Amino acid sequence: MNSTGRTGTFFSKIFNKIRKVKTQKSFVILGLLLIPLFSIPTKTNRADAATLDQINSQIDQVSKSLDAKRGEANNIQAQIDIIDGQTTQLELQMEATQMEMDQTTAQINDLTEKIAQAKIELKKQQTILAEYLRVIYEESNTSAMEQSAGANNCSYFVDKTEDYQTM
Repeated sequence: MNSTGRTGTFFSKIFNKIRKVKTQKSFVILGLLLIPLFSIPTKTNRADAATLDQINSQIDQVSKSLDAKRGEANNIQAQIDIIDGQTTQLELQMEATQMEMDQTTAQINDLTEKIAQAKIELKKQQTILAEYLRVIYEESNTSAMEQSAGANNCSYFVDKTEDYQTM
């Protein structure tokens, strides 16, 4: 038998009792018996409604908290994106600086090599100059007469004189 059948049987028994007893006391007793039956579902519905309101309130609070956390996450992600952009920019600057350093190092190496070559050339020139000075010194101790006498011809003497002047 379903619950409707039970309720119907329960109420029909109560109504049968009411027919039998027609005094005021019976109605009062019957009313007292029926009040708890009708008030129970109302209290349960009110309790269920209050619980449902509390749950909905909690859901709203959690949703608001979730939205706030999502906003914070978006802000943090934006900051991460900014920092990533700055990092990329700094890396590019570092690469450019490294390229400049490599070029400067290459120029330094090139100039160092040129300096070394110039030192070698300078030593050669110093050796040649020392030889010229020795020859000039030796030749300057001889008189023009000795030089012309030692010359095979006149043009040799003139050439020697020009060489000395050039030196």
